[in-house]
Amino acid sequence: RVTPPRAQVRERVWQMMKDVKAMEKHVEEQNELNDHLEGKIQKLSEGASREKEIIRMLVRHGMEGVEDRIQLLNDAVEANVTAVRGELGQLDDALGKKQDEQDQRLDQLERFHRKLASKTRAKLAAVQGRVESAEGKLASEEGEMRDQRERVKRLVERKIRRELGGLRADMRERFGEEGA
Repeated sequence: RVTPPRAQVRERVWQMMKDVKAMEKHVEEQNELNDHLEGKIQKLSEGASREKEIIRMLVRHGMEGVEDRIQLLNDAVEANVTAVRGELGQLDDALGKKQDEQDQRLDQLERFHRKLASKTRAKLAAVQGRVESAEGKLASEEGEMRDQRERVKRLVERKIRRELGGLRADMRERFGEEGA
């Protein structure tokens, strides 16, 4: 198993940390937007409650004409509907933009990780090829070393036999001279 150099590992970890921080920032922005919109909705709800109270008060005080009451109700309802539609439109626009940004960031992150995985596999394959080549050379050189050792061993053995053969002849001559 070949481990990647520490610098590459650090770079990958750093990039992933940056990606995580970007996603955390995006989530914070999304939460802030949601809080802001909840505040607006709360204000609209309060406004609607006030309008209901005004309508109730007008009804209690006895508006004389039914048509006036109906017109006031229609105006109040139209104002609420218009305000709610406007807020919903803004909310949809903001959420759509945020969703698009998030999708783009996720796509970028996915492309980066695919590219990184591809590069890592390519580098690993190259390193594996070099390791296999080096192992082949090592095996070849070990074979050559064994062959050279065998040749040297045979040469040394021949030389020792020659010298022993000559030594034996010298010793026979000496024994022959001493014995005579």
